[in-house]
Amino acid sequence: MIRTDFRLAAALVLSLLLHLLLLGPELIPPPRPAAPPLQAELRPPPLPAPAPPAAPTPPLHLPE
Repeated sequence: MIRTDFRLAAALVLSLLLHLLLLGPELIPPPRPAAPPLQAELRPPPLPAPAPPAAPTPPLHLPE
């Protein structure tokens, strides 16, 4: 009885392996195509800040 069980187990394992080998290519997805290389563009340099006025402007006076 043990010899029969061993043979059945070996046949089952062999059958499963063969079935998995046949279905293997369908289960494994194909590799994705490579992504295109990234390209970056540099921004132009920032504009220079406006120069501060040479002398402060006098305060405004309201007419009375």
